[in-house]
Amino acid sequence: AWACMESDLGNAKDALALFERALLVDSAHAPSHQAMGRVYAFVVEPSQPPEAVACFALALKHNPRHAPTLHAWAQMLERRAESHAKDSKQMWDAARRMYSRAIEVGGDKPHAPSVHALGRLLERRGKHAKAMAMYENRLALSESERSDAPLLATYAQRLLVPRSSQSASSSRSI
Repeated sequence: AWACMESDLGNAKDALALFERALLVDSAHAPSHQAMGRVYAFVVEPSQPPEAVACFALALKHNPRHAPTLHAWAQMLERRAESHAKDSKQMWDAARRMYSRAIEVGGDKPHAPSVHALGRLLERRGKHAKAMAMYENRLALSESERSDAPLLATYAQRLLVPRSSQSASSSRSI
């Protein structure tokens, strides 16, 4: 918990040192490897994707069904796709596959954050029907897992409004 707090505060060096200490106790602890990967991907400036990938790969080696690791890796790929025009299509596709895998490893209980993120990614890529299906799947999850249902309903509603009305209404609100 302390390492996560340091990470949340942006203290990458301290967070990494604390995760390293945790891994000395249990080197197979997938959540610690995943959290270190998140620090390398999202907290360290500039981000260090090779180190993040190494951490994510170790987490999945110890627990191939660790959906939070798959989700974090997909997030990193998505962020890189946004900033690297040259390889963006491949990164978008890889992020989509990683989110899909995170959903699949949950079996009967899909990884809810990945369902939501995949819907968002599909919407951004112009695949509105598939995005709507993801949002509907997310809303169908158990009551205990949909604290963000109002936000998802807003996404779904936005997809139902024709694009021309969206741009007209967004320009009026500015």
